[in-house]
Amino acid sequence: MSAAAPRNRPLARICWAFVSVPILVKIVGIGAIVASCFGIITFVRTRNTLTEDLNALLAEKAVDETETLAAHLARPLSLHDIVSVRHILEDAMARHPDFLYIIVREPGGEVFSHTFDGPIPRALAPVPPFVAFPERKFRVYDRGERDLVFEALRPVVKGHAGSVQLGLSRQVLTDQLDSLRNTILASLAFCAALGIGLALLLSIAMTHPIHRLVEAVRQIREHNLHARAPVFFGDEIGGLAMAFNDMAEMLEQNEKTINEKEAARSALVRRVITSQETERKLIAQELHDQIGQSLLALLVDMKAADRKHVSGDTRHVHLGQIEDIITEVRQVSKGMHPSILDDYGLDTALKNYAKEASIRHKVRIDYEATRPHAFGRLPEPVEVALYRVAQEAISNALRHGHPEHVSVVLLISPDSAMLLVEDDGKGFDPGKTAPEAGIGLLSMKERVSLLGGELDIVSEAGVGATVRARIPLKITDGVPA
Repeated sequence: MSAAAPRNRPLARICWAFVSVPILVKIVGIGAIVASCFGIITFVRTRNTLTEDLNALLAEKAVDETETLAAHLARPLSLHDIVSVRHILEDAMARHPDFLYIIVREPGGEVFSHTFDGPIPRALAPVPPFVAFPERKFRVYDRGERDLVFEALRPVVKGHAGSVQLGLSRQVLTDQLDSLRNTILASLAFCAALGIGLALLLSIAMTHPIHRLVEAVRQIREHNLHARAPVFFGDEIGGLAMAFNDMAEMLEQNEKTINEKEAARSALVRRVITSQETERKLIAQELHDQIGQSLLALLVDMKAADRKHVSGDTRHVHLGQIEDIITEVRQVSKGMHPSILDDYGLDTALKNYAKEASIRHKVRIDYEATRPHAFGRLPEPVEVALYRVAQEAISNALRHGHPEHVSVVLLISPDSAMLLVEDDGKGFDPGKTAPEAGIGLLSMKERVSLLGGELDIVSEAGVGATVRARIPLKITDGVPA
């Protein structure tokens, strides 16, 4: 039965369509989403953390470098040695590419020297308002073009020799951050591509066996019971494929068994029909050739005797003929269905049959029966089935096994009736029997199974055979039903 998408709710339909996409798309999509989210979060957190740490480092560097310059410029500024001051400034700018400018001021705030190629920018010409600076004389401002300036101001000789003003550009670190960002993005892109590729391989490894399994199921549904699902791996899907193959093998075996049983049943039906027709033919032949002819001869003799007024001895002869005819009728009737089974029950019928078969075939046949005290007769279907099973089992033993001794045991308990037929003949293989004997065995099994019973046949070559039939009984008010 196929699943159907919900029809009434739009959100439900959207969710249904989303979860109904192929597994390959689901796995690859989940892999791409997870890789993208991880990459974006990692990149943003890394960039923010690095930016904060680098800004703190630049601020600390600006203050430290300004203090260092103030210490180096103390003597030249005290002596107003402009050459030494410029030399110190040029050396500092050469050693530190991130220095944007250095401004040296006199105690009154006038510019004593600076590192600009031309005149000092107007924005930097006035003395920075100390009141706007923190305690360590430090500030940050944006000069545009994605560049921040970290500026520090430090007095020289406690301000008596002037002050030094240093501006650091963050452009060098920005370029490094950009390079690091590109590296991180490239690494994340590689990891995302690798993750998506692995997800794709995983989805293919999962969906390909599933597709083959679905194809095998489709073939089984089309009654191709030879179809099997290939087992690629030993994982859960492989276990599912092996379980499916076991089920398919069982179905194939069951179908084979069913076909064999149907063939045997068909053969049994044909044999039953043939046997019925043969019995009818024999009965008709018996009635026509023996009983009919005997009756016709008796009728002619009686008419002739009436015309000739024969003596009473002739009538005695006629009575003897009538008795012979009655005997023949009883034999025919007995061959069709033993009246003793209807009149006296299964125990007496089996005992009589075993005695007659023993005399007829000159083989010792023992019969024994046990039953509970004051136990009534078995139901008619059970008696007929067990009687026919005994007939067939004894007939097969005498005809094919050539035994010296046959034992027939009838065991009746309150809940079941059991029949055992054992012989010491040649035995046989129940799986390799002749067609006629096989149909006989199937006939016994069918009779017993129709009453909910079981029939077991145990035999080996040279050790005889044992036939055991057990039929359960339903007891109602102490009477088997």
